[in-house]
Amino acid sequence: MKELLDKSKINKVALRKAIVKTVAGELTKLSEPCYYPTLHKFQYELYKHTGLTEKDVKEFIKRFWGDTKWGKFLLHKDPVTMLTIFIMKYFLDEKDQLAYQYTVLFHTIRMYTNRMHIQMKFCNPDTFKYTLEHLNKSHLFYREKTIPNALYYLAKQFHVKYSKFIKEGNVDKIGAFVQEVRSRIAQSVKSFASLYYRASEEGLSFKSPYEGEDEDNPYRFEKTQKVDQLVEEITKKITVYKYIDIKAMNDAKTLSKIKTSLATLITKEITNMKYTENLKQIYRLFIEDLQDVNQLCKKEFFTYVKKLMSIKRTNEKVYFKQQINLLILDIIKEIKFDKKYQKFTTQTKFNINTFLAHYLTLILKNMLCVKS
Repeated sequence: MKELLDKSKINKVALRKAIVKTVAGELTKLSEPCYYPTLHKFQYELYKHTGLTEKDVKEFIKRFWGDTKWGKFLLHKDPVTMLTIFIMKYFLDEKDQLAYQYTVLFHTIRMYTNRMHIQMKFCNPDTFKYTLEHLNKSHLFYREKTIPNALYYLAKQFHVKYSKFIKEGNVDKIGAFVQEVRSRIAQSVKSFASLYYRASEEGLSFKSPYEGEDEDNPYRFEKTQKVDQLVEEITKKITVYKYIDIKAMNDAKTLSKIKTSLATLITKEITNMKYTENLKQIYRLFIEDLQDVNQLCKKEFFTYVKKLMSIKRTNEKVYFKQQINLLILDIIKEIKFDKKYQKFTTQTKFNINTFLAHYLTLILKNMLCVKS
């Protein structure tokens, strides 16, 4: 790979940023039913930030595989696949483990989208969700709760198993790596697609918990019978079904002005079931203080959240702002962001807390308010 490195003009900062941003964004979107990433445009960024051309990579591929068996396979001769392998080695040589791991994850996502486009010729979101909920318990997508979690799990296994060989430039092991990624993902996607088409033929689909409600009523919130019932429902949606609200995340990110990468890490981590009681407490405190539906479903919503997050003194032992802060500290520690977090200014820390407050409450707003 040295010859390719000598030809390259790598902009490390731009390359790293592009990969992290793309992967973080795609992981979030993959929580949506029937979403298959379109990564063709991104490959041009890889060429741009490495200073290489497709011709350079194709010449490298011929030299790298030589007369080995791997050189006969189309996947192993794919320029983007091999450019990605080259980038993995580059980050390993640079001792940038995070960027390396994100590159492995990018490759894993790319293999997933390739297989989905082959296996899933059409897709109905409700049937897709139904299939996810009724998979065999041993299926990767079921075991890891969501497709993003499954891809993240696989990528972690791959980089642990193959990082040594990628750094060494071991031809045979790298060939095995490319083959294993494709094979394991193809197996999971094929079995998922098979069950999906069976469900589709039988007319089976996911049923919304609100199906059958009076559509003339503009606010579902008015129909909530008990706070505990609602709290239980939304908490289960997040932690059991690993729900990520893309719109809520983007809106909360805009309001708090935190980075996309951090917002994505937080929204993914919050789906962990160990935060169930934290979420119940936060939602209970938020809902119990609501005076009327306008505070949730109209413009008053943002004023209400701001008021809750502006409290500086209170006689209450447990309150909304406090619980948000306790939860964000646990999340920051879990995603190994605590050292960096401690160096932030008080305002930046507050912005991160505000992001979580808005994200969680916007999920509730989006879920209950038919009209915003």
